[in-house]
Amino acid sequence: MWFVGTVLSGAYSGVHWTDDGVYMKKAEGSTAFCIEHGVNLNGGSVFTPSELTIKEKDRLSLIAYYGYQLAPNAVNYGITQNIIWEEMGDKLLTTNLPNYATRKSEILAKVAKHNAKPSFHDQTVELNVGDTLTLTDTANVLSNYGQLISNSANLKLEKNGNSLKLTATKESKEKGEVRYGIAAGEHVGQSFVYYKAGEQKVATFKLANAGEMLLNIRVNLNGDVKIKKVDEDTGKPVPNTKMKVEYDGQTKEITTDEHGYATISDLKAGTKVIITEVTASNGYVNKGERKEIIVEPNKTIEVIFDNKAQQGILQLKKTGQKATSVKTENTSYGVKHDIQFDYQPLANVVFDIQTVEDIKVGDHIHAKKGETVATVKTDESGELMEMPRLYLGKYEAIEKETPAGFIPTREPIPFEFTYEGQEVELVSQSVEVTNDFQQLKINVYKNEERISEWQDNQPIIETIPGEGQIFGLFTNQEFKLSQKNTVPKDALLEFGTIQEGSLFFPEMQLPEGHYYVKELAASDSHQIDEIHYEFEFAASNHEPEVVIDIYGNEDAQEGNKEPAPILNKLHFNDFAIKKINEKAELVEKQGYEFEWDSNGKGAVFTLETADGEVIQTVTVVEDSIAEFKQIPVGIFYLKEKKPSSTDYILSSEKYQIVSTLEGIEAFDEQGKLIGTTIEGESTKDEDFDKTEVKEPEETEPLILFEVKNHLIKGTAELTKTDVSTGEPLPNTGIRIMDASEKIVVEGQTDEKGIFRFEKLPAGKYYFQEFSAPAGYELDETLMPFEISKEGEVVKCQMTNKKILNKKEVLPQTGEKNSALLWVGILMVSVATGVGYYVKKKKK
Repeated sequence: MWFVGTVLSGAYSGVHWTDDGVYMKKAEGSTAFCIEHGVNLNGGSVFTPSELTIKEKDRLSLIAYYGYQLAPNAVNYGITQNIIWEEMGDKLLTTNLPNYATRKSEILAKVAKHNAKPSFHDQTVELNVGDTLTLTDTANVLSNYGQLISNSANLKLEKNGNSLKLTATKESKEKGEVRYGIAAGEHVGQSFVYYKAGEQKVATFKLANAGEMLLNIRVNLNGDVKIKKVDEDTGKPVPNTKMKVEYDGQTKEITTDEHGYATISDLKAGTKVIITEVTASNGYVNKGERKEIIVEPNKTIEVIFDNKAQQGILQLKKTGQKATSVKTENTSYGVKHDIQFDYQPLANVVFDIQTVEDIKVGDHIHAKKGETVATVKTDESGELMEMPRLYLGKYEAIEKETPAGFIPTREPIPFEFTYEGQEVELVSQSVEVTNDFQQLKINVYKNEERISEWQDNQPIIETIPGEGQIFGLFTNQEFKLSQKNTVPKDALLEFGTIQEGSLFFPEMQLPEGHYYVKELAASDSHQIDEIHYEFEFAASNHEPEVVIDIYGNEDAQEGNKEPAPILNKLHFNDFAIKKINEKAELVEKQGYEFEWDSNGKGAVFTLETADGEVIQTVTVVEDSIAEFKQIPVGIFYLKEKKPSSTDYILSSEKYQIVSTLEGIEAFDEQGKLIGTTIEGESTKDEDFDKTEVKEPEETEPLILFEVKNHLIKGTAELTKTDVSTGEPLPNTGIRIMDASEKIVVEGQTDEKGIFRFEKLPAGKYYFQEFSAPAGYELDETLMPFEISKEGEVVKCQMTNKKILNKKEVLPQTGEKNSALLWVGILMVSVATGVGYYVKKKKK
């Protein structure tokens, strides 16, 4: 619809313009209003919505609500839009909108009254069930509140103009509120502004609140029930009685207070209530009485119940432990005997019966807290004699006297007589009390030797707490437990392992008598202790346990000497090896013969751990013996570090020496046994060159095996060639002489001109020609060489010159090369008898 108006703009410094029409805007389906008068609006999409936050928001929302939203039409839209522009600063000079000024006044008047509350707003109204209350609004605004928002007290409501009638019914709730609002919920919410670059802003309006009024409601529900519990004989109140109340399908349990009362409140008038006793107070019998009442409005009905006192009796049985049987089981250390103790009736145990609290029936005290109400004794069956009846309450039985050898029950034995049935006049408590026989706590203290280091081939020994040894506990007499059960002497009772220097046997019960402890197993490095460490157990008091400490010295066990733990000594073995060197004997012209009879004095051996730690270094003495003493249990490795002299090859063999509690075993690098001191064992490899281990004389060391050193040997090779042509010269007689020029061997060169001889011991030698090949001059010059390394091949080379005829030597007249020939002859002469040699180590 077109409406024309002239506007004086507040935003553009008093500019006048005429609107040729007011157009209704829509944003996301909701009616929107222009809030930027004078800015173009072309419409379309891509408008960005955001929360409207301008200060005029709440007032503009109210103008939109009263001006348009309650009666949405084109005229009201135009009127509302112009009011909004004027609120934003414009002034409408002329308009053809019908009744604009009147409508504007009406709308703004409603806006002004929107937050006005009824005169009884936020008051608290209290009603009884069935009551009706009419409230009149003296502010005359209640008629504006046409929307019921909540009625949480569930009242009956009647609203007429500026009056409100409230009625409480049976269905009403005890507490709640009544809320009315001016606007419907659809008009309450968030206002948004829509913006697009180059376009004017438009807004959709929602009220910040509905314009609410509040009444706080409290409804007084009908009736209370008060239950009173009294003593039937004295009429005095009985507290702590649990009562059951049933009504309207509900069940509740309540307890009487110190005045004997228990109350249930706010029951609806006309409700049927059934009351029964659930649990009587301590000291009373429940008669099972049941009563019914009807709740009356605004009244408290008192219901009285009475009780009789209840009593109880204690049934106590006393038993004590006695050794009666034995169980056996096979273990790795023999048959283990487990002596069994059973509980048997125990007579002549005396008890005081004392109260733990004041024993009362109602408010009458029968016995004060801590008072002894009876002293009783057990008979042959272990039961109390002449036990009196007691009133309900908490008590304790205190053991005063106990037969010798049994451990008294030191803690009081609590018992309590409580309600046990609706019609039971005498209740009972059954208590079984046991007395344990004394226990043994046997502690064994153990040390062991350990090597801390090695000095000068000797172990430095220190004492440390034992670890891992096994000890057993044995009987030292026969024990007859019954006609069918006997524990023999030397019977194993228990065994355990030493940890951190001690063994604490599990606490055990044993008959009085004689026992001993002995070691069953030690470590692989220590000697086992065969001593019996004896002790006696006598039950002479009532203490829970008897502690017996076992040490290595008996005086300490009797308290006469500083205790010294049982000591495990290390086991040591001794052994010796024999050092044999190879000897070379010269057989002239035939070479050397080798024998094993040379003294090995001076050779050095080490005994090492697997980690390479040297524990002993031993030098072979005059008789070729190297002795190793005080060798602990373990695996070690024997190595030669230096031969007897530089003429011998250092042995690279590493021998494994296994030292055990039984003796010594020696193995070669292939794991073959080569020597042993253990009786009944022998080496298995018959091909191994070994020494039989014989029992030594008293002063002789035990020879475990022999270690041999070979001489360093090498090969000498001589090549004989023609000095001129370099051709090999076979059938040349060659000898090798030692440093003293004794002939070692003689022979001839082969077809390649080579003479070779092996197994020459280390030393200095000479090659010498003793027979020249046919047509060659004999050269007896000594050519020296030396063998210094094992497996070395020393190569030498010698030349011979031919025997020349005079015809071959003199030059012919006129021969052009005569001068050259004489030079050659001179060079051959110089070279005659000259040789050289090359040494080369055989790979």
